[in-house]
Amino acid sequence: MIFRVPSQLTGRAQRAISTFVIKNNQNSNIARQSQKCTFSTQLRTTNAASSSSPLNSFVQTWYNLFGSSTARYATFMVVGVILAEMGTNSATDSLWEMNNKGNTYKQTDWIDYTQSSLANNI
Repeated sequence: MIFRVPSQLTGRAQRAISTFVIKNNQNSNIARQSQKCTFSTQLRTTNAASSSSPLNSFVQTWYNLFGSSTARYATFMVVGVILAEMGTNSATDSLWEMNNKGNTYKQTDWIDYTQSSLANNI
């Protein structure tokens, strides 16, 4: 179903919209002129402060190597997670074996069991 709008209504609507847009533009221009910039969006950096701290130089170096590119940052995160998992795994295994010394399968002397079972069968 197609609705046809009389041309008189479309002309009125276009005039109403254009006057509304003109009034809003005038109001926003007045508001922009009355507002003054009260702060700056630029960060101030001093070379003396950045070079004096070893932590600052480390962070800048890390950012230049890994943080400035999304691909390098993602690679850093993936490799970091894999290395952290490997370290956590080895630390957990060593703690487990230290607390259960002599009771794990790896640490049991199986020769004693095989010799005693052979002696009992003879």
